[in-house]
Amino acid sequence: AMFPKNNNVCNLLNKTTFEEMSAAIKLADYIVTVDTATTHIALVYDKPMVALWNCTEPYHVMSYQPKNIIHLVASLPCSPCYTVQCQVPHNPFTCYQQFFPERIIDALNHLSYTISNIEGSND
Repeated sequence: AMFPKNNNVCNLLNKTTFEEMSAAIKLADYIVTVDTATTHIALVYDKPMVALWNCTEPYHVMSYQPKNIIHLVASLPCSPCYTVQCQVPHNPFTCYQQFFPERIIDALNHLSYTISNIEGSND
């Protein structure tokens, strides 16, 4: 399945309680998130996910690497910085600017293709 650009996407940023967020993740087909509790909840539910990493690295944070996750990692001299506050003067969150919507959609399409091939080989 190809992911359309603005169809069937639900942005729940700052709109739910923790319990509501967890329930929404459980119902979702795919998750796009940064390294927060959302990532870990999606892992518990074994949800296909595109995870955006800027101030941390997936290979140091996650104890295992499931096949249904694509990591998009910021590639800047300051990344990973392991800080809560961006240290780049005059342009905070520079690392997030690397995650263009097209890049995320491409990752979702790749993830969808990979999962459909894995599921098809199990029939």
